[in-house]
Amino acid sequence: IVSILIFLINSELSSQQLNLSSQLQQIKNNYNVVGMSVCITKQNLVVYSRGFGLRDINRNLPVNDSTIYRIASISKYISAVALMKLYQQGLFSLDSDVSTYLGYSLRNPYYPNDIITIRKILSHTASLRDGSGYNTFLTASYNQNPPPSLQQLITPSGSYYSSDMFSSSKAPSDNYFTYANVNYGIIGTLVEKISGVRFDIFCKNNIFLPLGLTTGFLINDLPNINNVAVLYRKTGGNWVPQADNYNGVMPPPRDLTNYVIGSNALIFSPQGGLRISANDLPVFMRLMLNGGIYNGTRVLNDSTVNLLHSPTWIFNGSNGNNYYGIFNTYGFGSHRTTDLLPNETLFGHPGEAYGLISDLYFSKIKNYGI
Repeated sequence: IVSILIFLINSELSSQQLNLSSQLQQIKNNYNVVGMSVCITKQNLVVYSRGFGLRDINRNLPVNDSTIYRIASISKYISAVALMKLYQQGLFSLDSDVSTYLGYSLRNPYYPNDIITIRKILSHTASLRDGSGYNTFLTASYNQNPPPSLQQLITPSGSYYSSDMFSSSKAPSDNYFTYANVNYGIIGTLVEKISGVRFDIFCKNNIFLPLGLTTGFLINDLPNINNVAVLYRKTGGNWVPQADNYNGVMPPPRDLTNYVIGSNALIFSPQGGLRISANDLPVFMRLMLNGGIYNGTRVLNDSTVNLLHSPTWIFNGSNGNNYYGIFNTYGFGSHRTTDLLPNETLFGHPGEAYGLISDLYFSKIKNYGI
């Protein structure tokens, strides 16, 4: 009888998986997606994992369980965890002036008397914007050796500063939400300033290695360059590579011998540059669902995890830009939403960059994640 029951249960699960795979394949076809990965967890188990399409068009390489993606802004979630590890060690206060830790004054020049706190940076309510100088600064950060200091972007005397780096109509004290990548460049830099360790190495030693993850903020941290998905956008009927088009050849590591720790962690893309597989990402999700512990390894205290997910800002219709309706709450590197599934409250973060769309969301109540 037990054997029959197990067979019936497995048959039902197999039928559900086949049905789901069919629906996902239809979605891939309808939206003309090059490739995609879907992974679902329930309790502490991966109950569904499947790849569709190609990770590299030119070399005709399929998406598989090992395919690694540059996951865009889900990276902010991990960067927030890195900073909050330092918080729970008592190394800073969330409501401290961020200037104290950066080593120079960070103020909105339109509201010079308003203190910008770490809490406001984490929750995109500091009045910072990705102004017209941001992309130019990013390019310089990725290509110059040594990279320019972040101070050159976010202070009025800086050579990359533009007047639209700060809101001229909303003060930090207004607690007005505007999603801006520069905030998480500051978060990465704060991790370095407070820990004295390079951002990528701090994340590796304190998050990735303890969890057994094959991931990293630097491409050279990955063991197999062939597993990395090329990111594409379609132009004139052709798929044009936008990022990670390495053709199976690992690029030489960047020379960081002249990099000053704590000067500009944007070179590691804490705002969007983590590369990880859809099979490894659920480990981080389980960490959050389990209150900061995974497989007996504790990365965060449960109280710190609660802080990450507690909304610092809640949209009331006029107190922020909710980014096309996506963000109606925001905590630290994550948000709470009821918009994805009917009658379901989910926590997590989306991402979009270089033609990739990514999502990590989970239900605390029903203990599942996608």
